[in-house]
Amino acid sequence: MRVLLLQFHPESAPGQFEVAIGCFGALEAADKLLLAREAVAGVARKAGFEVTMAPKPIVNHAGNGCHCHVSLWRVRGCAGLQCVATCLS
Repeated sequence: MRVLLLQFHPESAPGQFEVAIGCFGALEAADKLLLAREAVAGVARKAGFEVTMAPKPIVNHAGNGCHCHVSLWRVRGCAGLQCVATCLS
């Protein structure tokens, strides 16, 4: 299984980085998220570093978040809201 890495950049807390993977359906995205997290931890461990995915590892600094962005690019336009409503019903 491959993970498409779209973005890797520093965030606001010391040593904090964001890794963005590609767009996938819900189940595939969940699988790839877990794979990406394990890969990051494994590569860091091999290089002698420690990785945490803890929500707030450093007091008084920005916290981490394991979140996803939902893309609605297919439903933009005049019928976009109707398409979303249909998908949710």
